[in-house]
This record gives sequence, structure tokens and C-alpha cells, in this order.
Amino acid sequence: MIRRGGGVWTTGPGVAPERDGELQIHGSGALARSLMAHDLIDEYHLLVYPVVLGRGQRLFPEGGLPTSFELTGSLTTGSGIAVHTYRPTGRPTFGSFAPEQ
Repeated sequence: MIRRGGGVWTTGPGVAPERDGELQIHGSGALARSLMAHDLIDEYHLLVYPVVLGRGQRLFPEGGLPTSFELTGSLTTGSGIAVHTYRPTGRPTFGSFAPEQ
């Protein structure tokens, strides 16, 4: 779902500012990465399939906007597909630790 703010409604072709509801992205990694770069995605539904293809395009690009997430839901289908739902919670905090001597 895209937030209403930051001019996103006026920059997206065919998206009217008076519409309620959600906008879903299915299979458009380029659009998703563009929205992530502007912190405009409210909720992520990530599906993990039990297969390794060995190649593909990254959803989260190197150098992307650091973001913390909260897991708000998860389930596994009968065929082993894991569905995870996350909401962004802001910028991550990083800690450090000294190894024990």
C-alpha cells in the first residue's frame, strides 16, 4: 500500500488522490525499488518458495535505504511456500560489541 503524501499521488499516472484503499505491486521489481527508495511502502508480503534458482534480480538493492521491519504475520502453505508480512518501523539502530578477552 502506498502512503498518501510526498506527492506520490500526483506523480503516479492513473492514480487519483481521492481514491481509498491500497495499491498492490505484483512482479514489478523496478517499481517496488523506486517506492522503497522514497520510503513509500507501508507493508511487504514476501513469499519464499522452496527452490533455489541460482540467479535472479535483487528486490532489495545494494545501497538501498536502511529500514527496520516488524513481522506482523506469517504462514506456510501446504506446498511449503512461506508467506511473511512485514511493516517498516523506521531506521535501524546499529550496535557494537567488544569481544570477550
